[in-house]
Amino acid sequence: MFRVPSRISSQFSVGRPVFKSYNRRFFSSSSSRLSSASKSHSGVFGAVAGALLLGSQLAWCDDNSNDDELPTRDISACKYEHPTRPGLSIVVADNIEEVVYDPNTDVLVDVYHPDCVFCERLSPVLDQVAYALAPVSTFRLAIMDGSRNYKQGFLTKEELAGSPTIKFYPATPEPNGTEVRLQNAKALIEYIHTNSTHKFDLDAALKRAEEIQDKIQAKISRVFRRQVKQRLAGFDSYGVLHYSSPCGKTLTQLEELFTLGKYTGDQKVMDRITPVWKEYQTCINSKKYTDYWSQAAEVCVKELDAIERAESKKAAAN
Repeated sequence: MFRVPSRISSQFSVGRPVFKSYNRRFFSSSSSRLSSASKSHSGVFGAVAGALLLGSQLAWCDDNSNDDELPTRDISACKYEHPTRPGLSIVVADNIEEVVYDPNTDVLVDVYHPDCVFCERLSPVLDQVAYALAPVSTFRLAIMDGSRNYKQGFLTKEELAGSPTIKFYPATPEPNGTEVRLQNAKALIEYIHTNSTHKFDLDAALKRAEEIQDKIQAKISRVFRRQVKQRLAGFDSYGVLHYSSPCGKTLTQLEELFTLGKYTGDQKVMDRITPVWKEYQTCINSKKYTDYWSQAAEVCVKELDAIERAESKKAAAN
């Protein structure tokens, strides 16, 4: 019999004031409402489950969108840091003009945050693009740590908050960057070829990317699995609840396939999603799954009540 992990309820009070009220709204639903809603993934339960998963991912990424103002001065990490990955240039605020605004070079720059889940998943894709375009002397792929660097006029507030942010600067006398919302190597290479000032052999580049496709896919899988372990070991209540459920194993497999499909564009991976999705739908419509969430509701409501009573008592004493 699956049971709600004993450490779940305590996590609701740790550093997540934004989510505490949301948790109460969700877990205060009666067991009967949870049971009926869970019978259709397109119903209330499906919407809530999706919101929980999305919420855990969004909360896990560094998000500066609530900052009132951008910095009033340039902030730069060490200009002379050396790249640790072949084919990638590290750009910092002090050398943006030199590295990104180079009028003789087409440049793709990725602004990431170290604690952003999606940035970490994109990292192997950038390695693949760098490998594929290594012979192209007129192209540069650069990465910048957005948590340690800020250059006035380089990124808008929205771009800085929405990491990873990818921008392409064709080789032109005046810098003219365009945000790129592509996340697999083939699509990025084709975009670069279409929009670059200096053309290159597209077929040769795609062939080089294909040479290491399996290696990149394995790296993305390792990143995903490590992130799941981190969520289970940390204070991600939503992740623990979902991955510990009777459908947790299937959910993990499904999310990994979605991740691989998104970052590799591999049709073979996409074809594997449908049967796993059907298996997951069967599982979440089962009684054992409904019972699990009913138990979760009861446990969490009790714990939230205890937390609120303790907070009220502390406030009254002060």
